[in-house]
Amino acid sequence: MLALARQGLGIVRLSEYHVAGDLRAGKLLRLLGEYEESEADPICLTYQSRRNLSPAIRCFRDFMIEKFAGPNPWCTEALV
Repeated sequence: MLALARQGLGIVRLSEYHVAGDLRAGKLLRLLGEYEESEADPICLTYQSRRNLSPAIRCFRDFMIEKFAGPNPWCTEALV
């Protein structure tokens, strides 16, 4: 779908992460820029037990919480 949109053959709805470079380069145009979804899709981590959590899983969980707790790191005002 993205390849077709790059060729001017259609409209796609993709995450900003996937199209940020194309938007910056002018290969794609943002449509409905004033429209923004009210909620982002959640990222869910599932693991068996908090009591017996391995150090590797605990480290990964803590990293994910720190990295994705705030606004999307790939979304910048330069894209708007």
